Amino acid sequence: MNILRQIDNLRILEQPYNGHYAADKDEVTRSHYVALLLMVLLREGAISEQQQRMLDLWLPAIGLAGQQTRLCELAERLAKDKLGDALGLIKQDPLLIRGGGCWIS
Repeated sequence: MNILRQIDNLRILEQPYNGHYAADKDEVTRSHYVALLLMVLLREGAISEQQQRMLDLWLPAIGLAGQQTRLCELAERLAKDKLGDALGLIKQDPLLIRGGGCWIS
């Protein structure tokens, strides 16, 4: 394991991001919210090392730790034929659609 990965793992345990605004939403809403972000990241191909480091810190803050594979699969399915449904769900909360869900460290 490289040194950056070790530092990130320690930071997740010792200094996790504050809870994300969406952490209080139901799992379907949170999953769709993250899947929309993953669609953007995946359109360029693979997720970069920097993006992965951020996801490793962010997913626990939104209550979806350890679910990246499932969320990437959801992103692929939504991108194929259910993007409108996902956007409709997220639009129900104005803070999510405007990016008000940013965390504060």
